[in-house]
Amino acid sequence: MKKTKALFAALLLMVAGNVMADNKVTCNDVTIKAGETAEVTISITSDEEGVRGWSFRMKLPDGVSMVYDEDEEDYVYEFSDRVPKNSKGAAKVDTNIQGTDEEGVLMVSCLGKKADNVLEGTEGEVMTITIQADANLESAVAEAALTNISLSNSDAVSLSVEKTYNFTVTIEGTVPVGIQEVEAANANAPIYNLGGQRVEKTAKGLYIKNGKKVVVK
Repeated sequence: MKKTKALFAALLLMVAGNVMADNKVTCNDVTIKAGETAEVTISITSDEEGVRGWSFRMKLPDGVSMVYDEDEEDYVYEFSDRVPKNSKGAAKVDTNIQGTDEEGVLMVSCLGKKADNVLEGTEGEVMTITIQADANLESAVAEAALTNISLSNSDAVSLSVEKTYNFTVTIEGTVPVGIQEVEAANANAPIYNLGGQRVEKTAKGLYIKNGKKVVVK
């Protein structure tokens, strides 16, 4: 009897896990150069046809943000062919997130105006979001996430879905100004440490060359 109950409980967990895994919102890892833009592609997978709406908050690394079009007075995003033409989308900065200390996290949502305005098929891309990186960022691999994810069907009933999806933003930063650029101006000038001793090889630190302080990074 105990084995039967344990087997039944395990089966319920497996079924629940499968239901959860079949409905999900994901996105691609992104590589972006400092001072430039890139696209975040959002995809939705569902266990059956009929997803009418979705929403999530997108938390990006410091120095990376969603592009805002001043002329259109809206953030820059575009729906894929899976999304019905008369679906209504919105993107705004959520300045009051209950239960967290975060501010300024972007909230994205979409909802079909009518019950039959549902996504085409059960899997694929639904939208692209344009992001930009500040020009002075250093190279880094940073964490980002979609949080508070929700999906609803044609009857506006919420579907079981993983609430968080993590992804990475790889930033290709600007090249630090080092001793190499100074050497280009006068390759034969001697280099001294801060103690006044001449050095042949340099490591990270402060040096004197041509009477000026030089930082080797």
